[in-house]
Amino acid sequence: MYTKLVLLFLAAAAITIHGKKDGVNFESSKYVDDAVIWAEFHKDYLTKAPYEILHGQRILRCHIVQECCSSEIDHLFSMIHEKRFEKSCIGTQGSKLYNSHTTKCNGLIKTFHDVQKTAEYSKAGLVTRIPPLNDRFKEWRSEMVRSCSTKELTAYFCDPLNMDYFRSCAQKVLHKIDRKNGNNFYSTFFQHIKTDYYTLIERITKAFP
Repeated sequence: MYTKLVLLFLAAAAITIHGKKDGVNFESSKYVDDAVIWAEFHKDYLTKAPYEILHGQRILRCHIVQECCSSEIDHLFSMIHEKRFEKSCIGTQGSKLYNSHTTKCNGLIKTFHDVQKTAEYSKAGLVTRIPPLNDRFKEWRSEMVRSCSTKELTAYFCDPLNMDYFRSCAQKVLHKIDRKNGNNFYSTFFQHIKTDYYTLIERITKAFP
């Protein structure tokens, strides 16, 4: 009798562990698969937009931080996300920070400001200015700051087409969103990601055929 109970207990434990394991695998697979979709949309957006306006601007900002304020490189993503980039790394003309820059740094800053003065840059700004969508992008970038590694965040600007880093970061964000807010919120969150990118890509493609 005792032996039979032990065997039943072990069988039940095995079923429980197996079910839990399958649940974890299912969830992990969901995050991996959705991160792949997110990365595909993100790459499409980067490559459809004019190089100098989006992809090139990210790399340029990375180079500016590397040359002008290298001590801030680990905080590159949060500095730009929180709109501290110019104040913390470039400075205002005539300020002590601005006057301390090297010739190479000043050249990069000039290129950065020259691009922002172009008609193409202004047009892209108008095309992508969709307040509810922009707010949602800010929300998931804030979650990236809280969830992702320094390498993943730095690659967002310094190596923007490196989808391995982006997928890894996206997977962490998705996992955290799901754990924190539940499946219904997760489904809405991810649906917004897909529709928002689709909207941006469509508008960019029409504006810059």
